[in-house]
Amino acid sequence: MRRGVPIVGLEPSCLFSLRDEFSVMLPGTDKLAKQAMLFEEFLAREADAGTLALEFKPVADEALLHGHCHQKAFGAMGAVERVLALVPNLRVTPIEGSCCGMAGSFGYEAEHYEVSMKMAEASLLPAVRAAAAGSGIHSETAMKLAGIFSSASSARGRVSAIASFMVRMRT
Repeated sequence: MRRGVPIVGLEPSCLFSLRDEFSVMLPGTDKLAKQAMLFEEFLAREADAGTLALEFKPVADEALLHGHCHQKAFGAMGAVERVLALVPNLRVTPIEGSCCGMAGSFGYEAEHYEVSMKMAEASLLPAVRAAAAGSGIHSETAMKLAGIFSSASSARGRVSAIASFMVRMRT
């Protein structure tokens, strides 16, 4: 903590619990909470500081973006959009809507399948189906449904999923 090393989280609900609730439960841990950030927030911070040495290539004209409920609630979608803006010639179109119905254990439990699908059908899945051919889709729900994102348990999986949306075009 003294060196200011960031704590990078991959799952928004877990990370925001650390950032928002940790200091309430364990007084004196404010500095730890302030160093906690999502992967996308870390990339955006590094890009803003001019220290992100990644070169992106154009891969799609448009990317549909559906944020995690916790990212929306904590105002963290701006970082996701800033990172996606690093991809040349990519227009990011947010999918306005509520819960995707698949977050956390709720989305993985078979007994919630019908409710989960109804939630996704409220706005996310219709937007995905209506997307123009050649659009990329950045949504953990869409990636789960497409079978390219099975868990947020590793940075490699998260990076792979984010990269996969860039190269998989809707057909």
